[in-house]
Amino acid sequence: MKNMKLLLNFLFFAVLSVISTYGQTVTISNLRYTNGALIPNGAAIEIYEGGSKSVTFDLKIDNPQSLSVSGNLYVMSKKSSSASSSLQYLNVDFTNNNLSSWYSKEFTISLNATNFSATGGRLYGQFNVTSSSGGVITGNIIPIKVIPSPPGTIPPEMIFIGGPGGTISTTINEGDTASVISGTGAGNYTYQWYKTVNGVFTLIPGATSFYYYPGTPFVTTKYFRQNIGSLTSRSNEITITVLQAPTPISNNTITLDGLTAYGSVPTGATGSYQYSWYILDQDGDASTLPDTSQNLILTPATFNRYFSSPNNFILKRVVYSGSQVSASNGLLLPHNSLIQNNTITLNGLTVNGSVPTGGLGPKSYQYSWYILDQDGDTSTLPDTSQNLILTPATFDIYFNSPNDFILKRVVYSGSEGSASNGILLPHNSGLSIKALNNEDKLISAVYPNPTSDSVNFTTNSSIDKEMEILIYSEGLRHAQSVFKGTATPSQIVKWNIPSNYPKGIYYYKIISENKEIKTGKIVFK
Repeated sequence: MKNMKLLLNFLFFAVLSVISTYGQTVTISNLRYTNGALIPNGAAIEIYEGGSKSVTFDLKIDNPQSLSVSGNLYVMSKKSSSASSSLQYLNVDFTNNNLSSWYSKEFTISLNATNFSATGGRLYGQFNVTSSSGGVITGNIIPIKVIPSPPGTIPPEMIFIGGPGGTISTTINEGDTASVISGTGAGNYTYQWYKTVNGVFTLIPGATSFYYYPGTPFVTTKYFRQNIGSLTSRSNEITITVLQAPTPISNNTITLDGLTAYGSVPTGATGSYQYSWYILDQDGDASTLPDTSQNLILTPATFNRYFSSPNNFILKRVVYSGSQVSASNGLLLPHNSLIQNNTITLNGLTVNGSVPTGGLGPKSYQYSWYILDQDGDTSTLPDTSQNLILTPATFDIYFNSPNDFILKRVVYSGSEGSASNGILLPHNSGLSIKALNNEDKLISAVYPNPTSDSVNFTTNSSIDKEMEILIYSEGLRHAQSVFKGTATPSQIVKWNIPSNYPKGIYYYKIISENKEIKTGKIVFK
């Protein structure tokens, strides 16, 4: 009888070992109990009755002729008198340039005594060739023995969903939170929890307490707890069955209104939704944005580089609910253009500002107002509306001054900016108000001043004019030309102050038609 069993085992593994025709071999090595002792070559893996053992090892396939073959590398187990079972596997492709004559990977698996008969079983590696003519290559055999539990073995404590007195199985809807899993016992041991991943029990990193909270599983999952002392034992298994959501995610659309992308409220799936946003370029590459809200504001800090690019970019929203995912329609991000139609007029004590055009389009405009004195210095007002009321509390200081002051509006849209025409603020000696049209009165405004990094020069001519801006100071050996060319009406010329320039006072000179038409100072602090 014993000879007959040996013959059957020989015939079984002879069949498994077919088609190792090119020298490929599969080997289990460096076998050891996980966090424990090495298992000598030829020795068996021993599991106490009713318990379990976790083992770690290297599984290697040699391909000495560096043949271009591919297949699946399996960790297999077999009861003494049953078919083999796959415990874990991965794909190996020797046509990949990173692989040549061998491939090795470390595996950790949990073996339960209940999965083997009293006579034990076997553990081995197997490579199933999926390329060329196919075939199966079987590696060295590691015996598994189920041995009687010695006195003092840890009892296999029970675990339940909801704690002692609960159930060993439950059914939840996708998206629901599962109840805590705990069990009997005094809690005098250390613990490790496991769950099924693709049907294979896998260690849960960090799950080492007496209790375990499964959270929101999206697929049906089994769990067990390993009790660890001087010996180990394995609890019963519990099952959480997850019913998939009956309907998919729907109503996931986005629309653009100014610089705000509004997203619809989705329906379907679990009824609970998470959001992410991404930008798709012309090559199909995606960039995920940090925003996770239902709607999205296209802030200049994030989006100006897309607005200013000649390329097209598509904005999309992704909705997650349970295990389901839905991508919205795509929105073409707008392109920046020159801001136009930026004029202001004075009617009594109200300054009416036109509705601009250009930039990023309607509802994309932001406004600021500033006052320019006779030295070219600016004072920014707190108002940010399209129109402005000249309230006495703010403007009496200008109305009662003998000096002239000019009021202007600046419109921003994306990375574009535009300064309006200037209005001469009235004096209390008489409210005869006129728009500033005398170009000898003011050619450009300079703001912010003082500044810490850059200065804007705004033109006020009604036609294109040749202009040069010169900067000089006691620390500069020569005057620096920061702009020379044709200035368009209401153009903003920005001068970024070089980082190596010392803090202090700088002077500017504006030349047009070979005449010096304006000078002033800039405080760089």
